[in-house]
Amino acid sequence: MHRRGKNLKQRLNQLKLDPGDTLLLLGTENSVEKLRGSQEVVLLDKPPLLVNKKPAKALLSVGVLLAIITVGSLGVMPLSAIALSGAGFLIISNTINLREAIRSVEWNLLLLIYSMLALGLVMEQSGASELLADLIKSLCTNGLSKEWQVMGALIIIYLFTALLTELLSNNATIAIMTPVALMVAFQFGLNTDQARAFVLTCCIAASASFMTPIGYQTNTFVYTVGGYRFKDFTKFGIWPTLIYFLGTMIMVGGIWQFFP
Repeated sequence: MHRRGKNLKQRLNQLKLDPGDTLLLLGTENSVEKLRGSQEVVLLDKPPLLVNKKPAKALLSVGVLLAIITVGSLGVMPLSAIALSGAGFLIISNTINLREAIRSVEWNLLLLIYSMLALGLVMEQSGASELLADLIKSLCTNGLSKEWQVMGALIIIYLFTALLTELLSNNATIAIMTPVALMVAFQFGLNTDQARAFVLTCCIAASASFMTPIGYQTNTFVYTVGGYRFKDFTKFGIWPTLIYFLGTMIMVGGIWQFFP
C-alpha cells in the first residue's frame, strides 16, 4: 500500500482504505477483471488485449521457424537468405501481412548497426584502428614486463570493449573493436590461432553489457517498465561485469597459454 508518499508494509490486514491509497495487487485474471468492473477502484494497469487464436497459422509459423533453424544448421545457404525466404513465405501464405512485417522491423536498430559497421570500416581504412592498436601495444611494452605484455594487451582490449558496449550496441562494438584486436595480436607476432583469442575476447566483452540501461535492448526494456534508475544498473552490473572479466581472462589466457 502506498499512502501520502510512503510505502506501508506492516499490518496491512488492519489498515482501513482511504481515498487516494494506491495498492499493489496480485490475483487471478477473473478476479482482476471483476475488480475492473466495479465503481470503487480505478486500476492503473492496461487491460489485456484479446488475441484471435489461429491454430493453423500458429503451427505454420512454428514450422517455418524450425525449418529456418534446420536448414541454417546444415549450411546449405546463408542464414540471412534462409530467414528472408521464411519471412517471405509467411507473407505469401497470409500468415502475416506485409504492413505488419514492415512494422515489426526495428529500423532504428538496423540504422545503428550499419552506421557502426561503416564506422568500423572507416577506422580500418583510415588507419585509426592501427593507431589505436599501436597505442595499446606501447602501453603494454612500456609498462609491463615482456612475458606479461600479451596478457596486458588482452586485458586492455577487454576493458575498452566492455566500456564501449555500455554506450553502443554489441554488434556495433564488435564491428569497431575486432579490427583493432586483430592488429594488436599481429603486432605482437601472434599466429592466426592466437589472434582468435583476441577476437573471442572482444565478442565476450561486447556481450557483457550490465552497467547501463542503454547498452542492450533488454536492459532498456526493463529500465522503462520496471521503473529502475540509471545507477541501479551500475550498482548491480559491476558484479557480473567483474565475473565475466575474470572468467574470460582466466579461460582465454589458460587455453591459449598467454600466462607466463
